[in-house]
Amino acid sequence: MRSTGLKALLATSTLLLALLLGAAARGEEMLRIAVAQVKTKIDISGPGLKVVDPAAGERVAEGSPLLLAPSTRGILVNGELVGATRLVVEGQSVLRVRDLSVEREVEVVRDERGGSPRLLIIHAVPMETYVAATVSKEVPTSWPEEALKVQAVASRSFAVYRKFHAPDRPYHMEAGVIDQVYGGAKVHPRARDATRATFGEVLTYQRRPIKAYFHSCCAGHTESAREGWGQNLAYLPGVKCAYDQACPAQRFAARVPLKDVVKALRRARLKVKRIDALKITKRTKSGRVAKLVFETDGGRVDLSGEDLRRLVGYGVIKSRHFDAHIAGGVLVVEGRGSGHGVGLCQWGAAGMAKKGKRYQQILKHYYPRTKIMRMY
Repeated sequence: MRSTGLKALLATSTLLLALLLGAAARGEEMLRIAVAQVKTKIDISGPGLKVVDPAAGERVAEGSPLLLAPSTRGILVNGELVGATRLVVEGQSVLRVRDLSVEREVEVVRDERGGSPRLLIIHAVPMETYVAATVSKEVPTSWPEEALKVQAVASRSFAVYRKFHAPDRPYHMEAGVIDQVYGGAKVHPRARDATRATFGEVLTYQRRPIKAYFHSCCAGHTESAREGWGQNLAYLPGVKCAYDQACPAQRFAARVPLKDVVKALRRARLKVKRIDALKITKRTKSGRVAKLVFETDGGRVDLSGEDLRRLVGYGVIKSRHFDAHIAGGVLVVEGRGSGHGVGLCQWGAAGMAKKGKRYQQILKHYYPRTKIMRMY
């Protein structure tokens, strides 16, 4: 098993290196972004819309808005069944998919992985266009230029890594916080300038693209990938950060009725009717909650800090850097920071940029032992 695993790892590493070094010859990379995933129906609107079945070479519908839905036999377009698994929606300019605007064209793919059919709405976009749109959404565009460059390199690096690790999916990344927040056709000029200034640059470790994780605010110290997610990555060891003091989430507090916590535990299929006590049993080196225990009528419930965030709500418990206790039928939480804490601290990067640090220096601080390489 070890020999087979090593051979697989070496093969993957060789492929990534070849893709990275060969990109210059191929030109700019393309990304396939899943801008929507639906099991019921979805509207797409925009001027001059038409739906094409590329396999048959036929136009199957036109007009706006278009109503699309999955079927076990194909794709429903305005209530009419089209016996296809892939359609293309073309427009004269910008298409509207829910609350996102994208340029000219999307693919509609019927996907049955996981059981019942669903539709994937996929937008193919050049890498640099994607990076600029992501920088526009991930950080305030009023931040210093060097901070925007930092985000551009981190976003590009993350996208490259995700692309080369999603060969069996019809898309490379999702458009939301699971991957990166994609802004579609809305790109701020300063985000575009930062993207152009770092054109093609990616972070690498041992000449391979890295997992360039980032988060909003670390509140003094980033988390190592090993303690955050059990990933032993030399370039994500966790570092001190004294530059994120302007972060509005430096401190947060929440009061959650225990009845709501019980409901959350029951949704996770835990047999709980009453919570009697809570104890944090282990913290990471950076001070974040690694493990905690609820004493309940059904016995002991062991959770990680991230489990509690997911169950109660990421917007409620903003990071794993918290203290918690029970008082008067309420879960009382007081904490610091925002996000998972691994990799780049976005507010810290802004603080370093305001102190005159260049984007290369900032990236080196949060991703030690990495090098910047031009991909194309």
